[in-house]
Amino acid sequence: MLRIALYLVGIIVLALGITLKTKTNLGVSPIISIPYAVAQILAMNRNGSLCAYLIFIVLQIVLLKGKFRPFQLLQVAASYLTSAFITIFDRVLPVPEQMGSRLLVLALAIGMIGAGRPVGIGIGTVVAMVCTGRVIALFNHFGKKKIEEITIA
Repeated sequence: MLRIALYLVGIIVLALGITLKTKTNLGVSPIISIPYAVAQILAMNRNGSLCAYLIFIVLQIVLLKGKFRPFQLLQVAASYLTSAFITIFDRVLPVPEQMGSRLLVLALAIGMIGAGRPVGIGIGTVVAMVCTGRVIALFNHFGKKKIEEITIA
Protein backbone atom coordinates (compact mmCIF):
# COMPACT_ATOMS: atom_id res chain seq x y z
CA MET A 1 0.00 0.00 0.00
CA LEU A 2 2.90 2.34 0.78
CA ARG A 3 4.36 1.77 -2.71
CA ILE A 4 1.06 2.76 -4.31
CA ALA A 5 0.86 5.91 -2.17
CA LEU A 6 4.44 6.86 -3.03
CA TYR A 7 3.76 6.22 -6.72
CA LEU A 8 0.69 8.46 -6.57
CA VAL A 9 2.68 11.21 -4.84
CA GLY A 10 5.32 10.84 -7.55
CA ILE A 11 2.71 11.25 -10.28
CA ILE A 12 1.34 14.36 -8.57
CA VAL A 13 4.80 15.91 -8.18
CA LEU A 14 5.67 15.09 -11.81
CA ALA A 15 2.38 16.55 -13.08
CA LEU A 16 2.92 19.69 -11.01
CA GLY A 17 6.47 20.06 -12.35
CA ILE A 18 5.31 19.56 -15.93
CA THR A 19 2.53 22.12 -15.51
CA LEU A 20 4.83 24.66 -13.88
CA LYS A 21 7.32 24.24 -16.72
CA THR A 22 4.68 24.92 -19.37
CA LYS A 23 3.32 27.89 -17.39
CA THR A 24 6.67 29.71 -17.66
CA ASN A 25 6.30 29.94 -21.45
CA LEU A 26 10.03 29.32 -21.73
CA GLY A 27 9.71 26.09 -23.70
CA VAL A 28 8.93 22.54 -22.71
CA SER A 29 11.18 19.62 -21.97
CA PRO A 30 11.30 16.35 -23.90
CA ILE A 31 9.21 14.64 -21.22
CA ILE A 32 6.19 16.70 -22.23
CA SER A 33 6.97 18.20 -25.65
CA ILE A 34 5.05 15.70 -27.79
CA PRO A 35 2.08 15.33 -25.39
CA TYR A 36 2.02 19.12 -24.98
CA ALA A 37 2.02 19.63 -28.76
CA VAL A 38 -0.75 17.06 -29.21
CA ALA A 39 -2.75 18.76 -26.45
CA GLN A 40 -2.30 22.16 -28.11
CA ILE A 41 -3.32 20.79 -31.50
CA LEU A 42 -6.39 19.09 -30.04
CA ALA A 43 -7.05 22.15 -27.83
CA MET A 44 -7.72 19.92 -24.83
CA ASN A 45 -4.96 19.52 -22.28
CA ARG A 46 -5.76 16.25 -20.47
CA ASN A 47 -7.23 14.41 -23.43
CA GLY A 48 -4.44 15.53 -25.75
CA SER A 49 -1.78 14.42 -23.30
CA LEU A 50 -3.59 11.15 -22.66
CA CYS A 51 -3.86 10.49 -26.42
CA ALA A 52 -0.12 11.01 -26.83
CA TYR A 53 0.67 8.77 -23.85
CA LEU A 54 -1.62 6.03 -25.24
CA ILE A 55 0.12 6.26 -28.61
CA PHE A 56 3.45 5.76 -26.80
CA ILE A 57 2.06 2.67 -25.06
CA VAL A 58 0.84 1.21 -28.35
CA LEU A 59 4.28 1.86 -29.88
CA GLN A 60 5.86 0.16 -26.89
CA ILE A 61 3.65 -2.91 -27.43
CA VAL A 62 4.63 -3.01 -31.11
CA LEU A 63 8.34 -2.57 -30.41
CA LEU A 64 8.47 -5.11 -27.57
CA LYS A 65 6.37 -7.63 -29.49
CA GLY A 66 6.02 -10.73 -27.31
CA LYS A 67 8.02 -9.24 -24.42
CA PHE A 68 5.22 -6.85 -23.43
CA ARG A 69 3.63 -8.19 -20.24
CA PRO A 70 -0.05 -7.60 -19.40
CA PHE A 71 0.80 -5.86 -16.09
CA GLN A 72 2.50 -3.15 -18.17
CA LEU A 73 -0.97 -2.03 -19.22
CA LEU A 74 -1.09 -0.32 -15.81
CA GLN A 75 0.70 2.46 -17.71
CA VAL A 76 -2.71 3.42 -19.06
CA ALA A 77 -3.94 4.21 -15.55
CA ALA A 78 -0.71 6.07 -14.71
CA SER A 79 -1.02 8.06 -17.95
CA TYR A 80 -4.61 8.94 -17.17
CA LEU A 81 -3.73 10.08 -13.65
CA THR A 82 -0.78 12.14 -14.89
CA SER A 83 -2.96 13.79 -17.54
CA ALA A 84 -5.73 14.45 -15.03
CA PHE A 85 -3.37 16.11 -12.56
CA ILE A 86 -1.79 18.18 -15.35
CA THR A 87 -5.27 19.43 -16.23
CA ILE A 88 -6.11 20.26 -12.62
CA PHE A 89 -2.86 22.14 -12.06
CA ASP A 90 -3.17 23.89 -15.42
CA ARG A 91 -6.55 25.28 -14.41
CA VAL A 92 -5.56 26.53 -10.95
CA LEU A 93 -1.99 27.79 -11.40
CA PRO A 94 -1.44 31.28 -12.79
CA VAL A 95 1.07 32.17 -15.50
CA PRO A 96 3.99 34.13 -14.01
CA GLU A 97 4.34 37.55 -15.65
CA GLN A 98 7.82 38.81 -14.67
CA MET A 99 10.94 37.15 -16.11
CA GLY A 100 12.42 36.74 -12.62
CA SER A 101 9.38 34.86 -11.36
CA ARG A 102 9.28 32.80 -14.56
CA LEU A 103 12.89 31.73 -14.03
CA LEU A 104 12.16 30.91 -10.39
CA VAL A 105 9.14 28.81 -11.39
CA LEU A 106 11.25 27.14 -14.09
CA ALA A 107 13.91 26.18 -11.53
CA LEU A 108 11.20 24.81 -9.23
CA ALA A 109 9.66 22.84 -12.11
CA ILE A 110 12.99 21.33 -13.15
CA GLY A 111 13.59 20.31 -9.54
CA MET A 112 10.15 18.71 -9.30
CA ILE A 113 10.47 16.86 -12.60
CA GLY A 114 13.88 15.54 -11.58
CA ALA A 115 12.84 14.75 -7.99
CA GLY A 116 12.18 11.14 -8.84
CA ARG A 117 15.81 10.61 -9.80
CA PRO A 118 18.05 12.65 -7.52
CA VAL A 119 21.12 10.45 -8.09
CA GLY A 120 22.77 13.02 -10.33
CA ILE A 121 24.00 13.37 -13.85
CA GLY A 122 25.90 10.50 -15.41
CA ILE A 123 28.64 10.56 -18.02
CA GLY A 124 26.14 9.65 -20.75
CA THR A 125 24.14 12.78 -20.03
CA VAL A 126 27.23 14.97 -20.18
CA VAL A 127 28.43 13.39 -23.45
CA ALA A 128 24.95 13.73 -24.99
CA MET A 129 24.76 17.38 -23.94
CA VAL A 130 28.17 18.23 -25.42
CA CYS A 131 27.50 16.34 -28.64
CA THR A 132 24.03 17.83 -29.06
CA GLY A 133 25.44 21.34 -28.74
CA ARG A 134 28.15 20.65 -31.31
CA VAL A 135 25.68 19.11 -33.78
CA ILE A 136 23.37 22.13 -33.46
CA ALA A 137 26.28 24.52 -33.97
CA LEU A 138 27.41 22.56 -37.03
CA PHE A 139 23.89 22.47 -38.43
CA ASN A 140 23.46 26.22 -37.92
CA HIS A 141 26.81 26.92 -39.58
CA PHE A 142 26.03 24.97 -42.74
CA GLY A 143 22.25 24.95 -43.02
CA LYS A 144 20.62 27.84 -41.23
CA LYS A 145 20.77 30.33 -44.13
CA LYS A 146 19.42 27.78 -46.61
CA ILE A 147 16.51 26.89 -44.33
CA GLU A 148 15.72 30.58 -43.74
CA GLU A 149 15.75 31.19 -47.50
CA ILE A 150 13.37 28.28 -48.07
CA THR A 151 10.97 29.27 -45.29
CA ILE A 152 10.91 32.98 -46.14
CA ALA A 153 10.29 32.39 -49.85
